[in-house]
Amino acid sequence: MRTYELTVRGVRTVVREQGESRGGEAVVFVHGSPGSADWDLLLGRAGRHTRAIAWDAPGFGQAAKPRDFVHTVAEHGDFIGATLDALDVHRVHLCVHDFGGPWALEWAARDPGRLCSLVLIDTGVLLGYRWHALARIWRTPVAGELFMATTTRWAFRLLVGRRGNPRGTAGRVRRPHVSRLRSRDPPVRAAAVPLAARPGRLVGRNVGHAGDRAAGRINVRATGRTAGRARRR
Repeated sequence: MRTYELTVRGVRTVVREQGESRGGEAVVFVHGSPGSADWDLLLGRAGRHTRAIAWDAPGFGQAAKPRDFVHTVAEHGDFIGATLDALDVHRVHLCVHDFGGPWALEWAARDPGRLCSLVLIDTGVLLGYRWHALARIWRTPVAGELFMATTTRWAFRLLVGRRGNPRGTAGRVRRPHVSRLRSRDPPVRAAAVPLAARPGRLVGRNVGHAGDRAAGRINVRATGRTAGRARRR
């Protein structure tokens, strides 16, 4: 897998890439918290067949953490579009998780002609969303920052086990993921907390229409507890 730095709209990020381009087409993985390194296994597998790409969003992972970047769905959607342009990607197969869902759907609603397929993992169109217990902690001033700064592998394993994952969390994923999640770098925490703290900003103006626009012409797959709740409604 190749990793390299790229500057987009004045923000330095780190790109992870595998495979070869086919006419400007690529599988694009958009992360949530904490960063794009969570996609390494899938990047390797998708890269056997086509170009596969992931990068760190501003304020996350190894990307720059500019103080003047406004952490809203609209701004992150803009960054996705600009990064795709910089990477010369014109046909996009999206695979998105967590915060990456609203960001990527915001971009897709603005530029639907470039979207070929979509996989949603524990994310989705969040209109009328009700905050879960951990998100309510994140939204509380001071408590949210303290919670993120003091997360441990033991506490993470306990929370995941009690919140509906009967198989637990694989050891090979748990250790690096939680190590990145509990970063004590204040700018990293400053990127995630505002997204959880402002319900109006978690859903961009265009996100609510992206699924309707895409449903009739592309393949859409949704996995995770969010997808299960949607099917039951």
